[in-house]
Order: sequence, then structure tokens, then C-alpha cells
Amino acid sequence: DDVKSAGMGKKGKKKGASSASTKAEKEQKRAARVSLIDKHGRMPRDDGIKFYALLDLLAHIVIDDVERERRWSESTYIPFHWPERDGLQKMPDSARSIVLTHIWKNINRISDEIDNGDHDGLFLRKVGRRIQDADKDEIRSWRNHIEDDFIVINHVPHVGSIFVQVGRVVQFEQKIAGSVKDETDIHEPRVFCVQGLATPMQELLQGSHTMLMEAYPSLEKYGLPISFCHATLLPYSKGVTYAVTLEQTNRSYYETPQQYAEAVKIATDCYKKAILKDQTTTIQCTLYDTITPAIARRAWEKGTNKISHEYEKWLREEALGGDEREKDPEMTLLRVSGIIWMPFKNSANFTDPRSMDAIQEIMTSKRPLKNVREGFKHRITWEVWCNDHEPC
Repeated sequence: DDVKSAGMGKKGKKKGASSASTKAEKEQKRAARVSLIDKHGRMPRDDGIKFYALLDLLAHIVIDDVERERRWSESTYIPFHWPERDGLQKMPDSARSIVLTHIWKNINRISDEIDNGDHDGLFLRKVGRRIQDADKDEIRSWRNHIEDDFIVINHVPHVGSIFVQVGRVVQFEQKIAGSVKDETDIHEPRVFCVQGLATPMQELLQGSHTMLMEAYPSLEKYGLPISFCHATLLPYSKGVTYAVTLEQTNRSYYETPQQYAEAVKIATDCYKKAILKDQTTTIQCTLYDTITPAIARRAWEKGTNKISHEYEKWLREEALGGDEREKDPEMTLLRVSGIIWMPFKNSANFTDPRSMDAIQEIMTSKRPLKNVREGFKHRITWEVWCNDHEPC
């Protein structure tokens, strides 16, 4: 009996040790993968190749439906001629945005079809191997995505770019009659380490950062490559990445200097607490290493991702080019001249922050317009190409 009891004890110990060992091995594998993220925050090359292969599969599944939907106006319709391979790497941003929009609107149906084996043959032809359960798991996980505006605070080598989903800054919102805002956009800030793809994220967002610093020079005090962008974040390979394209913000969360300043302060404090582990920062925020149903902000639920006149307009401009538009009988050049008033002097590269403060005071009636005497006038000219068959 003593021998049997001792044997059972040993077996029980081994089982517990095995469970702990399995958990430790998973953590080691995850840490090993993270260590492969390069100094520009890009995921390992093999992971990137697989990611594009899966996303290209989805593009080929929907491309015929997209083209049928785009034929709503024959006069402006320009066929994609989607390539057999690497379409989401080769096509212009406007075409990619249109196709990705359709994918996220229909991701539930698409992933169901893939689970049922409806596209196994297509995968084999396009990717050159049979689809595996792990591939289906990745695609199914994309049902939970976040399509929203983000503040990108920093780009950390071997970690990724720090995206903060701040949402609405309620304390500085203006009450505008008739405006309807989504209450679910009020939430605790969420932090994500987003892994880049082929082009370093800092390079992609450099233009956005430059424009932000020119518009709000006070943000330079943080000494960080801060930028704003609109993106769709996806869970992928035990981490988070983005769905190929980054665009200008479109949610109108921040409309005043105070809102921009407060949003950046919140995002910066979250970066300090979640990434730098600064215990003196008291802000409440959470660092996420994946996207769960509880925090998903799905494109089809919010209705912000849709095939629009803007994407079609960009596609036409990219296809024709500036010189060709003058020869196109359906294109009209609209030239508008005007005078703009600014309280303080500005240039093409700099706006005095006092101007924004003064304009804000006028808008909120703290400074009656009739009492304003100072200021500078600037002559400006807009040139806009319009298609005769599109709303203008």
C-alpha cells in the first residue's frame, strides 16, 4: 500500500507539473515570438507573409461582389483589374479601402463560408497549399475587430507602435443642436501594441505627426512622435496588427484645441502607465494583447466603413492623374478664391495657437465678434476637380 500510494503521489505530482509546464511553454513561445519583432516594430517576416495571404484570400472571395456593388454609376465606374496575387500590397489605397470595407462588413458570412470549406480550392490556387485549421482560426478571430480613431503615442523597438483608443472627451464637448453621439464611444482608454507590416509604422505616420505639430505646437512638449489615425485593428498570431491601411481620423471626437490637448494627455498618461510602468500615473487604462468581443468595435455595427463617393473619387484621380484630368470632358475644375481672417499672423507652416484660443472664445460667445479689432487677412485659393456625375 505504501508503494502504491507513493506511486500515485508521484503521478499526481507529474500531472500538475505537466500543466504548469504547458502554461510556461506557451508563455515562452509568446515571448520568443515577441522577441522576433524587429527594431521598427514589424512582425516576423513569415507572419507577415501569412497575414497577407489570408487577407488576399478574403479579397478574392469578395471582389466580384464589390465590383457589382460599384456599378451603381457607370459613368464613374473604373474596374479594379484586381491582380491574381498580392492585391492588397500592389493596389492603390483607394481600391484597398473599398475592398477592405466590404470584407469587414461581411466578415461573419465570409468566415462561416471558410469554416464550411467553401473556399478551400481558392485558397489552394492562390496560396499554393491546403488551408489549415490554424488559418481558419485566424480568420474567424477577425470577427472581433476595432474600427475607430486612435492616437499613436510612440513606436517602441521590438514591441510595436502604441495605439491608444481614447474615445470621446466628454468634458470638452460642445452641445450642438441635432447632433447625435454614440454613448459606447465613452469608455476607459485602451492601449494596444500594434505590430507593423512591410513599411515601418513611424514612416507611414510621419506626415500625420508633422501636420499635428504644425497645428498644435504645444504638443511638442511631450517629445513623442504623436499622430492621429483611423484604422482597423485585428487580432493576429497572439498579438494585434492593423488591416493594411491607415487613414485620417473620421469620427469627429476632437473638434477643439482643448479636446485635442486633453485626448493627447490621456493617451500619454496611458502610455506611461501601461508601457513604461510608471506607478506615479493614476489614470485607469488597460493594455490589451488581443481583441475580445467585449471591446470589439465592429465596422458593420457602427456604419462608419462604407463604400463612399470619396473612395471612388480618389480612385478616379489616381487612375487619371492630374494632367489627364484636363483632357477628360467629364471633369470640371472649380477654382474658389476667398479671404480668411485669423486673429494672429500665420504662415503655410505655422498657426499661432493664440488664434485657436481666440476663435474658440468667439464661438462660445466669451468674446463678442463686434469687439474684435485685431487680426490678419489672408487671400486663399482652392482648386477642386469635380466629376460631372458625382455629388459636389
